[in-house]
Formats: sequence, structure tokens, C-alpha cells
Amino acid sequence: MKVTEVIHLKANERITETGTPSTHSYFIISGLVMCYEGDESKGDIKWFRAENDYAFTIDMLNVPGKRPNNQCLVALEDMVVVRLSHKDFKWLCDKYIHMHALFAGYLHKYGKIMEYMFGDFTTEPRERYEWIQKLFGFKLSRIPEDYLVRYTGLTVKQLKVLRKDRKVDFLSRY
Repeated sequence: MKVTEVIHLKANERITETGTPSTHSYFIISGLVMCYEGDESKGDIKWFRAENDYAFTIDMLNVPGKRPNNQCLVALEDMVVVRLSHKDFKWLCDKYIHMHALFAGYLHKYGKIMEYMFGDFTTEPRERYEWIQKLFGFKLSRIPEDYLVRYTGLTVKQLKVLRKDRKVDFLSRY
């Protein structure tokens, strides 16, 4: 706890900037964050994370031959986070094998999710939307429509229909 800091972020505040190396990662207590690469209006949205999750840019991994940080983190809602420097995070992983294993598992989980998200656009829109909703564990309605459309590969029209026309589970009504 001595190496962490609780900070408050305002909606639309940039946490990291594209082109600037990141120095910290963030354990999210409350709020919603987005990560994108490149230009915000046209760039690739990599992920969204909310409370009880962890946010960082890929340059944190310090891969040999790395390129400059091209990811940006933006708070989409007011947020409370626990901030931890990359240096202190590395120290924790080196000193405590459980922290290292936790982080490795996290990378594997999100790697598989990204592989599915960006590799399979053949599923039906309803199935894709519900899969993402279940995966995230928070209401997709929290994500601004223009970002969600770019992330999911759905059209604005498809998204509006999916949000309006909810599938009914008849057995759950009884």
C-alpha cells in the first residue's frame, strides 16, 4: 500500500497520451476507461474496463525492440483508481510469485478475448452483443454509442435495434 496512490479522474480526462511512455497502471475502483490506438476519432479501440478491473497500456510490458506507446487511456466516466508505478509493479511481480501468476493469467485472459473480438465477425449481431455484455459484466449502455459501434463492428442501426429489442427468456418470467 505504500507504493500505491488513490486518485480521482474526471470524465473525458486522458490518463495516458499516445506517443508518451506510460509510467503507471491502474486498479479501477469505480468508473469506466477506454483504451485506443492512434487517433481518438478514427483509431482502433482496444478495450473498455470498469470497476474491479485493471487498466494499463501495452508499453508497460517493456518488450525488447518496443515501439513508442501508441495507446491512450481515457476516463469515460468519473473514476476512482489505485495507481501503481510500473517500477513498483515489476518489483511486486519479482518478489511475489502469486502477483506474477495473477498478471500472467490476466494477460492470457485478455489476449484470448481480443483474439475473439478482432478475429470473428461472422457471429450474428445479437449473439455478439450478448457475448460482449456477459464478458464485460457491466452495462454496455455506459459506453458512448460511437465508441461501442467501432469496438463491436456493429452498425449504428444494428446497435439501436439490439438495445431496443431485448430477447425475452420466457422461462425466467415464471
